[in-house]
Amino acid sequence: IMVGGTMLYMFYFDEWPGAQCYALAVNRSHAETLGYRDAEMMVQESGELSDMFKIKGGAAHRGIYTPDEKNFIRPLVSKPDKADGPKIHYSGNDEIKDWEGFEIYEVLTDGTAANDNSLIDNITTAGSNRSSLGWDRQQYMKDVLQGVKKDDTTFGVIYTISKEDRERFNEALAKDD
Repeated sequence: IMVGGTMLYMFYFDEWPGAQCYALAVNRSHAETLGYRDAEMMVQESGELSDMFKIKGGAAHRGIYTPDEKNFIRPLVSKPDKADGPKIHYSGNDEIKDWEGFEIYEVLTDGTAANDNSLIDNITTAGSNRSSLGWDRQQYMKDVLQGVKKDDTTFGVIYTISKEDRERFNEALAKDD
């Protein structure tokens, strides 16, 4: 819901002309059903929003649009060859622990260069693939949060289990065996 609400804000209420907003994931199913679906449902369930925006279906033009179609939210698959060239105002990137390559992330960050007001959200659950974008971004965020790296353009939160709780959990599992 957070990504869907943020998409709607960035797409219209931020008042950025020609805002291009995307819900990215590694496959079409995730791109269309996670953050994008939440934004679509918010529009459908709000009389005021449904009067303000139009929702289009179909593979080629699926998205939420302003009446003049200059601002939009679209689901997009995280393949660099499919995403090259957008002027990103907002991108909600889902399950980045599954993103093997970094090319799409570079396309996204390059797409924000002309817009000081752009926002990229990276959202993921835990992953163990140390070569994924998710792992890379988590390590970077840890460095920022611990003051090892200074980056005033980055904000992040990492929710995880504490070492003490993990030890108690492991002890409880061992007792049950």
